[in-house]
Amino acid sequence: MKINEFTTVDKPKLDFNLLDDIHYFMINDSSFYRKHYFPTVDKAKQTGDNSTLQPLIDTAINEYFKTFRLKMRPENVIKDEDKQSLKQRIIDSEKEEDDIEKERKENE
Repeated sequence: MKINEFTTVDKPKLDFNLLDDIHYFMINDSSFYRKHYFPTVDKAKQTGDNSTLQPLIDTAINEYFKTFRLKMRPENVIKDEDKQSLKQRIIDSEKEEDDIEKERKENE
């Protein structure tokens, strides 16, 4: 056995897109949505400060791994660029929802 086999951690292979699943979890788990997602995103929309989304993402990742009892460690699977991608996905989906709501109100 080589010494680097102890220190090198390979990213596990998953048969689904983990970031998509975490984003889905954030929006569709009613408890997480009410306690964490909605208040944080609403505050970010009102203040224009998206930095509050980073703690939300960290909390979501930890809750997701705990809820689904994944055997891997989050820091071994999700990198900083993945978190940034998830942050951008939240921003984009919220903008899209706002646009849909605005269009709906205009058509009434």
